[in-house]
Amino acid sequence: MSTFFYGFAAGFIGYLPPSMINLSIVGISVKNNLKAGLVFSLGALLVGGVQEWFSLACSDMIVENQQVMSILEDAAVFVLLGLGSFFLFKGIKERKQSTQTNKEIETKGQGYFLRGIFTSTINFLAIPYWLVIGTVFGTKGWISFKKPELSFFISGGILGMMALFFGYVFLSQILVKKMSGVSRNMNFIMGIIFIVLGFVQVFRLLH
Repeated sequence: MSTFFYGFAAGFIGYLPPSMINLSIVGISVKNNLKAGLVFSLGALLVGGVQEWFSLACSDMIVENQQVMSILEDAAVFVLLGLGSFFLFKGIKERKQSTQTNKEIETKGQGYFLRGIFTSTINFLAIPYWLVIGTVFGTKGWISFKKPELSFFISGGILGMMALFFGYVFLSQILVKKMSGVSRNMNFIMGIIFIVLGFVQVFRLLH
């Protein structure tokens, strides 16, 4: 059972800092409703589980290929800066269209599951993260890459991600009741954080 809990901790802690996934979960939950946030989370969780399994199952092969790791890290910079710019421009556009009706907003609420899949797919930091976790945990003897133990670890990781994602959904619903300006400014907040994360990634690559 210790293998399962190691996986749960890795899945929960790994997605705890601000990222494109959990910030999107908060934004969707605040701007739409709890159901939309949960559906988005399930889509993101589906891809997150596949990324975890792929990274751990192929960790030895990918770690040896430093070129692949370098490409993923470089691509993360452009994704983060691109998403930051997207949310900032979206926030400006919504300010100009503040008279939009509730019916229009509800119509746009379709396809959150697919949006979750897409957002999680372009999260290029997930694979390097799980590669590092697999290498470190494997070296220390905390996990084994044999089938039964690896399955327990992956299951724990998926449940850890689920607990965190759902936690962000319910937390966002609490925050929106106390901070009326969050919903109105969420795109600006997300845009700024994404851009900051992009520059942080640039700094990491240069050092």
